[in-house]
Amino acid sequence: MFRYLIVLFLILLTDFSFGQIVLTQTHSDATIGLDRKAWSGLGNTSPLSDGYAHDFTLPARTNPCQQITGIRVEISLTGYANNNVCPHLEIYYNLFYGCTSYAGGATCLPATNLIAEPNYAPNTSPPPFNFGSPLGSPLNPNIVPDFGDNLSIDIIPVSNPGCNPVTNGYISYQYTITVTVTVTDISPTPPTFTQVPAICSGDTLSALTTTSNNSITGTWAPALDNTATTTYTFTPDAGQCATSQTMTIAVNPIITPIFTQVSAICSGDSLSALPTTSNEGVTGTWSPVLDNITTTTYTFTPDTGQCATSQTMTIIVNPIVTPTFTQVSAICSGDTLSALPTTSNEGVTGTWSPVLDNTTTTIYTFTPNTGQCATNQTMSITVNANVTPTFTQVPAICNGDTLAALPTTSNEGITGTWSPTLDNNTTTTYTFTPDLGQCSVSQTMTIIVNPIVTPTFAQVSAICNGDTLSALPTTSNDGITGTWSPVLDNTATTTYTFSPDSGQCAANQTMTIMVNPTGTPTFTQISAICSGDTLSPLPTTSNEGITGTWSPTLDNTITTTYTFTPDSGFCPSPVSLTIEVFNGPVFSLQNEYFLCFNINGIIAIPVTIDTGLNTSEYNFKWLLNGVPIAGASQGTYMPIEGGNYEVIVQHVMTMCESSMLTIVTVLSEPEFEAEVITAPFSENPTIQVTTISSGDFEYQLDDEPWQDESIFNNVSNGEHIVTVRNKNGCMERSQTLVVISYPKFFTPNNDGSNDTWNINSIADQVNAKIYIFNRYGKLLKQISPDGEGWSGIFNGELMPVNDYWFALEYIDTNTGERKMFKAHFTLKR
Repeated sequence: MFRYLIVLFLILLTDFSFGQIVLTQTHSDATIGLDRKAWSGLGNTSPLSDGYAHDFTLPARTNPCQQITGIRVEISLTGYANNNVCPHLEIYYNLFYGCTSYAGGATCLPATNLIAEPNYAPNTSPPPFNFGSPLGSPLNPNIVPDFGDNLSIDIIPVSNPGCNPVTNGYISYQYTITVTVTVTDISPTPPTFTQVPAICSGDTLSALTTTSNNSITGTWAPALDNTATTTYTFTPDAGQCATSQTMTIAVNPIITPIFTQVSAICSGDSLSALPTTSNEGVTGTWSPVLDNITTTTYTFTPDTGQCATSQTMTIIVNPIVTPTFTQVSAICSGDTLSALPTTSNEGVTGTWSPVLDNTTTTIYTFTPNTGQCATNQTMSITVNANVTPTFTQVPAICNGDTLAALPTTSNEGITGTWSPTLDNNTTTTYTFTPDLGQCSVSQTMTIIVNPIVTPTFAQVSAICNGDTLSALPTTSNDGITGTWSPVLDNTATTTYTFSPDSGQCAANQTMTIMVNPTGTPTFTQISAICSGDTLSPLPTTSNEGITGTWSPTLDNTITTTYTFTPDSGFCPSPVSLTIEVFNGPVFSLQNEYFLCFNINGIIAIPVTIDTGLNTSEYNFKWLLNGVPIAGASQGTYMPIEGGNYEVIVQHVMTMCESSMLTIVTVLSEPEFEAEVITAPFSENPTIQVTTISSGDFEYQLDDEPWQDESIFNNVSNGEHIVTVRNKNGCMERSQTLVVISYPKFFTPNNDGSNDTWNINSIADQVNAKIYIFNRYGKLLKQISPDGEGWSGIFNGELMPVNDYWFALEYIDTNTGERKMFKAHFTLKR
């Protein structure tokens, strides 16, 4: 009896689907006989035995894109009997592929057909056999399964040779064999072809191949067309796992090549090679060879392989013309020179260079404009130089002297006239204008008329009686030379007269030199000041009326000696004056002090503002927010409230003062609330701190480093202390809370660390219970959170390294409800 149970599972993927076909047989379907691979000379099972033979025919293919990708064989023993007539040593499970159906005895070769032959103790079911494509068997790994092939399975209870326990009924087995065949729909193969090159319209087009490059056969449609670009479709013949394919064959039209016309040239001009590619991209060659002497028609012949016709182009070559012009007459340098004509007598247009120059004889070149077949031409224009007339310079005169008439003929014989009229009172520039008909330029002459100068001298400063008196200068600031009288006298104030030398336009001049008596200036002493006090300017006139200046600049911060220097003309020597400046008291305070109050508003940590000075030398005055503090007269002060404090310190001897400001900031003991914001047994237990009082706080969990953030993540199981403090100091405040979690592992190796497992964070719940199970659900231990925990021992045996599950019954402290929590932990060693 041969039974099939077919189960199809279709899974749609991107490019394939698969299904499973299940084939089953039982012991009732077996043929009993000698092991098919143990026939004399062929087998390797010893001793020889008989058994149960089964043959399975793999399912037929239902479409060309199906493929067998897996075979699973499961053998399940359901019954066994042995009357012990024959010894039963072991049971063999022999699997073959590609054999003919069993007909008694050896029908398969182990070397080519055997794919499995495991053996086990009697009455032992083998594990499933799993094969792929190819089968991948260690014995014959390269066999590829196919539809309709034969899969053979023999079950051989091995006994003594010749005993034949199955045939003789001494041993019997009941079992079910299930063969699951996985059938996969693979993606069709697209056929590939060599692309047919483009053709010209009307060219021969060969028939398309009916077998693709990857051996797929089929037909093409529509019929070939050699006059228009067409897309052809290839349809594979039936029975092939392949898709259709298309190919477009381009049919190009016949092109008449077009070129940009070459402009006419002048005979002998350079003629560039004609382009070998047309405006449409057609390539080819021109003939005949280019000729820049004669007008010629050239023919373009396209290169082979292009859909194009021939084309012609005529290039015109014009003769060369030499332009002529009327000669321009010679001119005088500077005369007007009219522009040269830009069109020749023959009508040739162009330009002249260089730019016209009416000062120098120059050769000018005419360059024809482009596009005209003409040569350059030249013209020389003569420019006669202008003579510059020269005259003997008339010497300078003094204002009012006689001035003779100027000559009307130059030293070179140039005649002309002068203007303006002569003037003997003012320096004047006169212009000579040549008479007409002479190549000559105007000339000028300046006749200087010097004014009568009153000589000036630097005044000689007053001197003291008996001082040395240097000789007076004999040349004035204006360059007038002369002599002084009377003789110099250094004992009495005297007026001296300067008489200019003859030949100079100058008048007499006088100078009085003061001779002063000697003396010593005195001033009233300035009283001492405190550093920074106003210091009035020192008097610039002494008690005796002597004027002068003080140095250095007044300084109201340090004791300084100032020097009075009399103005020039005063004979006394400089005198000095010392002004004493006392410094104010020197001390320092912090910029800010912090006054700490506890939660009840009482000062917890007092603070002292200390100047470091004593009352025997200094007087003190303390102010809060600008208001004097009654009774505060010492060098230190202990504030009892926050605010802006100022201390004014006065030296008892000098009475000089200095002051300093500071700020007292009130800080309070931090008020806050800390809570576990995650549910019990959360994967990331989190504590959040909310501060009630204001301030700049930082936070600490247990003995970990302080942090700015008020949230603690991944907090471990158990009791924790959260501490908050102000960053500027003062008191810390702490709160204790409990994180309910459980240890993820323990290491029961008696090293004193993690030797037992328990949930200690709920040790205060005496009614809580913990049940520990292995992975199969077997209860291993019941413990209490307030107990010693589990040591990894069950029934006196060390449990292996593995994951273990637990169930916890506890009271939710947030809701008061009794809850159950389940999870697992790891035992490590």
